[in-house]
Order: sequence, then structure tokens, then C-alpha cells
Amino acid sequence: MVVRHSEVPPMKEIDQLCQALIEKRFKSKQVTFNYHYDDFCAAKGLYGWERVTKYINEVTGADLAVTAYKSMLKRAKKKVESSPQPETKTAGKKATTNAFSTIVKKEKLEHNNNPDLDELIASLKAGA
Repeated sequence: MVVRHSEVPPMKEIDQLCQALIEKRFKSKQVTFNYHYDDFCAAKGLYGWERVTKYINEVTGADLAVTAYKSMLKRAKKKVESSPQPETKTAGKKATTNAFSTIVKKEKLEHNNNPDLDELIASLKAGA
């Protein structure tokens, strides 16, 4: 639970981000923003930069400018989009599988561009 020091309305979208910043769960603020990227974007879209910045600063005791948060979000976006396995909290929840991974066998397939009809029928029967 995030403790607020004044009458700033709660922003549940970034409460976990603020708590992580307070507890210093990650090695840097940037890594924290990378991890909570989706939540931060949701809050920014709902409340705008000024309100989100004021909220985070008040809850965490930080004194960062809007430009600092914009810079961290820009870096987080690059990291999340370029990383083959993003370091966001939603990354662990999503299991992506290839639809063909269960169909294609691991052994190397041989391809014949001009099969004889009997060979083709035999290979089709063997595969079935």
C-alpha cells in the first residue's frame, strides 16, 4: 500500500511502480520504469504528464521534472520494443507459442522438386 502525504487522488495504475521506487526493488529507477512500462503508459494516458509526475514525486519523495520522466519512458520504450523478451511485468504472464511448433518435426525435411508419382504417393502414405 502506497502512503500519500497529501490529498493527491490515488492512481492505482502506478501504485506498484511507486512502491517499487520507494523500496528500491530494482538496481535503478530506469529498470523500475522498464518493468512497469505498461502501467506507466496507462497512467500517462489517463492523467497526463503533469499529474503523473506530481503523483510519483509526492508519493516517493523524489523531485524529478517532467522531462526526466519523459526521458525514462523513452528509454523504457526502446528497451521493451527492442528486447526479444521484454523486461516488463506482463512479459512473464504471456506465453507465446508458434502454431507450427507442434506440427513440424525436429528432423530435417527432404524436398524433391520433381517427384515421381509413385514416390509422392509412398511419401504421403509414410507421413500419414
